[in-house]
Amino acid sequence: MAPVNATDLFLGLTPERVLDAVEAGGLAVRPLCYPLNSFENRVYEVELADRTRVVAKFYRPGRWSAAQILEEHRFLAEAEAEEIPVCAALPFPDGSTLATIDDIHYAIFERKGGRAPDELTAATARRLGQLVGRLHVVGARRP
Repeated sequence: MAPVNATDLFLGLTPERVLDAVEAGGLAVRPLCYPLNSFENRVYEVELADRTRVVAKFYRPGRWSAAQILEEHRFLAEAEAEEIPVCAALPFPDGSTLATIDDIHYAIFERKGGRAPDELTAATARRLGQLVGRLHVVGARRP
């Protein structure tokens, strides 16, 4: 039998392992876990014991380093601090926003609603342009 690698574990993530990961992150869960659409990663909506929901994102092994993922998390936190509507990663009990289970990096995010508009009005386009501009300002401050 060939040894199991992180990619095999990633491709075979089960709801049980997802719930284990969220609990290892310090959150009490209910046994409800729904896969969400994602092109590159594995993303799940998980219901917590208090009936709120979070999103658990499992990063494809070998695609990004921990340093790259943490850089993304820092950028999201900076954008959130500027009141830009983003979903920043939630901290784990140790203060980090990135954890590992079965050699797979993962993060937990607050679940936020939203949808794409049916039609892009001039007002919506202006608002999106303002948000993109503000996001660029945050990015321009970075070394």
